[in-house]
Amino acid sequence: MNVRSLKLAGAASGLLFLVGMAPNVYAQSEVLNGIDKGGDTTTFETSTFTFQRSLILNQVGFMSASQPNEVYRYKIGDNPWATVTADQFDGRLYYYTFANPTTYAAGTTVVLESSYYASDISSTKYLYAGYSGVNAVGVSFTPTASGWSSGNIKVSEPGSNVAPEPGSIALFLTGGGALAGIALRRRRNAA
Repeated sequence: MNVRSLKLAGAASGLLFLVGMAPNVYAQSEVLNGIDKGGDTTTFETSTFTFQRSLILNQVGFMSASQPNEVYRYKIGDNPWATVTADQFDGRLYYYTFANPTTYAAGTTVVLESSYYASDISSTKYLYAGYSGVNAVGVSFTPTASGWSSGNIKVSEPGSNVAPEPGSIALFLTGGGALAGIALRRRRNAA
């Protein structure tokens, strides 16, 4: 086996490895497009996301007015409201990242609410922002007020968050090493 054959074999095995990984390399998707600067209202605002197929819920995002006493909460299905502290800001929304993202079946609903207590007028303000459309990710969206949302969610396909097994990578690497050894041995024997 000459060096050219070794290069071709290495390229082919690398390509096969990457092709095998391709189905597992999906970025998570936001459901809503074009969330712009938000406003606030004293009218109760929620956003309801309904899964049309099985998906992994990775993050829930909330509009923010950067005010003290803001409350971010979500509800999945018939479960009680869960209040969370957002851990990531993307320039528009504050996201809460689930430590263990869960796969939910079609028909599951996720409801979001973002609000803060405005002491100057002794009321609760509900936060919202405009959006231009819904991404084709298998989730429908129902706002309290048309064209507005109190947040967004990020989902991914089941299986998309799976990293390759260390054994798969090791097999790929050791297989390439064995191929190199065989090529060198044949070269010595041919000389």
